[in-house]
Amino acid sequence: MRKITKTLLALAVPVAMLAGANANASMITSWDYENLFGFDSWSSTAGGTSGINSLTQNNYQFFGLDSSVANPTYLNSTTLAWGTPTPSQFRVTSPTNNLSTDGKVTGVASTNGAFVDDLTLIHDNNPIFGATLNSAVLQGSLLLRAQAAPNQELGPLTGSFKILFKETPNTAPCANLGVACPDIFVFDQANSSPLTKFQIGIIDDYTYFLSLDLTGAGLTILNSASCAAVGQDAGCLGFITQENQSNAVNFQFKVSAEKNAIPEPGILALLGLGLAGIGFSQVRRRRK
Repeated sequence: MRKITKTLLALAVPVAMLAGANANASMITSWDYENLFGFDSWSSTAGGTSGINSLTQNNYQFFGLDSSVANPTYLNSTTLAWGTPTPSQFRVTSPTNNLSTDGKVTGVASTNGAFVDDLTLIHDNNPIFGATLNSAVLQGSLLLRAQAAPNQELGPLTGSFKILFKETPNTAPCANLGVACPDIFVFDQANSSPLTKFQIGIIDDYTYFLSLDLTGAGLTILNSASCAAVGQDAGCLGFITQENQSNAVNFQFKVSAEKNAIPEPGILALLGLGLAGIGFSQVRRRRK
């Protein structure tokens, strides 16, 4: 009898551990976030990077949320300029301060809540001569810290987003049907990080995801002529930028969560009975 009891107790341990895994940890509902960003690379119509000037850099070596976490976009450029007499330029900044070029956005995000502010991309569009921007890769690096449990963090999550650009001559006919031939900006989705439901980590019983709001930011499906002008198929996503203006696109993101699948209590009970039956059978065989 003692042997049977010991066997059943030994078998009960893994079953109890499985049952304990069924205990639910709470979902993290609110996060402090910090996004650091900058242009990682770029190309010119003159070949290489000729004629494209990097004017400012992201000087945040570490995230302010935790000085021990290194910033993957450290020293990336936050402003690219090209052309004469008054250069055109792309600059990335905070949505709360369009004059800033420090490459940093901070805020609070609620899980399964509304979209929150991400970076703002601005094209200062001026009539120019000379080599122009052809493409650029923009990197963003996001760190999330749970407000109720500061030791719980996700990130840094680094995404790369390729931009295709066409500086159009200000003479008709215009590929994008504008009167003054606006320039063309296209988001190259095939060569960029995922835009929706991008898995950013697992904490306890939940998997967390990140999604960008692009159409709400001002990007639209461009006509086929605009897409073709930058070598893209019809239906490309982007926007056109008017001459002699600063054209801004305000990106946003949201955090969502899904509960991980775990065994049902009934399945655990059946598993326990099965293990106990196997143990009892083994003891009976030994007695014989």
